[in-house]
Amino acid sequence: MVGVVRGKPNARTTRSGNPTDKTKCIKCPPLTKPDPTKTLCIKDDDANKEDKKKQYEDKIKKKIKEKFNKFKEKIKERLEKKKEKKSKEWEEKDKKRQDKRNQKKFRRMAVCSPAVAAAIGTTAMLELADGGFSEDLFDSIDSDMLEFWPRNEIDDDFLDKTLPDDESDITKEEYVNEFLEVGDAASGNLKRSIEKRTINGTVEMTLENIKPAVEKRGLFDDIAKVLAQIGRAIASLARSRAGKGGAVGKPTKYFSEGKKPTLKKPGESKFTRAQQKDKAKEISQNKNWKNCLRGEKPQK
Repeated sequence: MVGVVRGKPNARTTRSGNPTDKTKCIKCPPLTKPDPTKTLCIKDDDANKEDKKKQYEDKIKKKIKEKFNKFKEKIKERLEKKKEKKSKEWEEKDKKRQDKRNQKKFRRMAVCSPAVAAAIGTTAMLELADGGFSEDLFDSIDSDMLEFWPRNEIDDDFLDKTLPDDESDITKEEYVNEFLEVGDAASGNLKRSIEKRTINGTVEMTLENIKPAVEKRGLFDDIAKVLAQIGRAIASLARSRAGKGGAVGKPTKYFSEGKKPTLKKPGESKFTRAQQKDKAKEISQNKNWKNCLRGEKPQK
């Protein structure tokens, strides 16, 4: 609606006539409007309604915003709890995976200890294979033998994807025979040196991290099982080789006389735990230690 004041047509509705100059308009204050005569500013009920409506809408928007922010906080809190739960689940699964890997390492080391001792071929090493080590060297409390696992050469990825879950690859007679042959060839050489694995000129015999513990349940049984397998294989091969006649080396002669690789019960070995660790360290420094753990043929 267009308002008109005297002497000035088409004045806007928000303006009324100027008392001092009837040809001019003045702007009405907020929430007012010109009266029908366009001479006075009167209360604008419609504007008041619009203002209330705007205030109501602003209030509604504010409440909606507050509720939305609370909703976002709840969603964020739920996501954090879910993330924390997933993190714990992942940690538990990762621990189980690592426990499984460590048990696999212990079993392979238990098999390779007498095999490499036979390949070294000295009397001391052969006696060590025949009950020199005790079960508690491979236990799950201190995990001492993990110190001698060549992590740089056999990482977890290689362990999981390349090596079989059992020890069938290193307990077969044809594989074990390779170690007896190397030991027979080396037994006459008193000056044979033990090769040390080094990195930057230093022997790698320190742990990078705290040694993880593994589940003890069933571990001794598993180790006893694989030791029995390689024990039977070595004893059978030694008897067969000796029975064919001809000259045989010290390892073949030693195991053909009825002896075979075994583990003693805790406290039954003639070596203390510290001495067993020293012997294990000596074996782990031999070049065929890594070869055996990887399932590769020994080197002369």
